[in-house]
Amino acid sequence: MKLARTALMLISAFFANTATAIVIRHDVPDEEYRATIEEFPPLATLYSIGAHGTLIDPEWVVTAGHAIFCMEPGDKIKIGDHWAEIEQRYAHAGYELDEENDIALLKLKQPMLAVKPAKLYRNKDEESQRIWFIGGGGTGNGNVGQTMSYEENKGKLRKAQNTIVGTRGKRNTHENVRANRNARNIFQK
Repeated sequence: MKLARTALMLISAFFANTATAIVIRHDVPDEEYRATIEEFPPLATLYSIGAHGTLIDPEWVVTAGHAIFCMEPGDKIKIGDHWAEIEQRYAHAGYELDEENDIALLKLKQPMLAVKPAKLYRNKDEESQRIWFIGGGGTGNGNVGQTMSYEENKGKLRKAQNTIVGTRGKRNTHENVRANRNARNIFQK
């Protein structure tokens, strides 16, 4: 269940407004937010400085649209402790930098069978649920905001927990994805 909720959060994050950092509590030591790859094996590391995605199928990684534009077919990414080669990249057809639809898919050249993919959360009861998220970008705290950029963080993983407080009205992302089963219909090279 924890893994499914984490996958939900990772995917939901791509449909939300762009975030720049994992914000931690000022009165809790940073070490308590540190995470390891063992806590979420389907985490895909795209660059050493902290761009990530999630293995959602043996051949597919979901990530942010802004994370794929300096990646090319043939590049390698790390999923858990295993390397995989990218066959193709697909950004959402409606993606614009710093706007909505910041989601993309990476098709792997060979299925990743050594790592179990995250389960997609397909229910519609995510409001009020507690979720975990993990990442290696910038960080900061609620008192002063972002204090460390993703470059300064150097890929150190952190995790945080949050509660989903609302959904985006009529835009049901689960139904949108189901209605467009063929990734090429909603994603472009």
